Amino acid sequence: DIAVFSSFGSYSALLLSYVADANLDTPILFIDTGKHFSQTLAYVEQIEKELGLRNIIRITPDNTLLSNNDPEGTLHQNNVNRCCWLRKVEPLERYLEKNTYAAIITGRRRYQTSKRAALESVELEESGQFKINPFALSDKTDIIKRFEAKKLPQHSLVAQGYASIGCEPCT
Repeated sequence: DIAVFSSFGSYSALLLSYVADANLDTPILFIDTGKHFSQTLAYVEQIEKELGLRNIIRITPDNTLLSNNDPEGTLHQNNVNRCCWLRKVEPLERYLEKNTYAAIITGRRRYQTSKRAALESVELEESGQFKINPFALSDKTDIIKRFEAKKLPQHSLVAQGYASIGCEPCT
């Protein structure tokens, strides 16, 4: 009844390594927006292979919604929020309507954004689902130390100066 949500961003491998230590069959939810860097998609495959993860679930946008709302693939240029809804929010909501979990573990951390500054380690959603954020109170130095101690492979874009890695057009 537990899944892990991962963006396969800059330090995602840390949480995934702990998941791999516990259970290689844990569902790993990855929203494949169709706008990720090719390096991110390669990193998904690299981490899957290196950690031995056996249950990465790629959640994708609805093709009909994409055709109707973003036929040219340029919605991000004039309506970022609508693009995010179309490519991230709606697909995840649709997936979770059909696949319920008692808890979802995330790699979210307070230091990442001002919206996350008050993030708790455990949250209870209105739906009754728990969100578990094991690194919520960790600072970046702690995350980097743990990452390096486990000798995890880094997303290739970090070496190019990307501090945060999401969809290519908005990153």
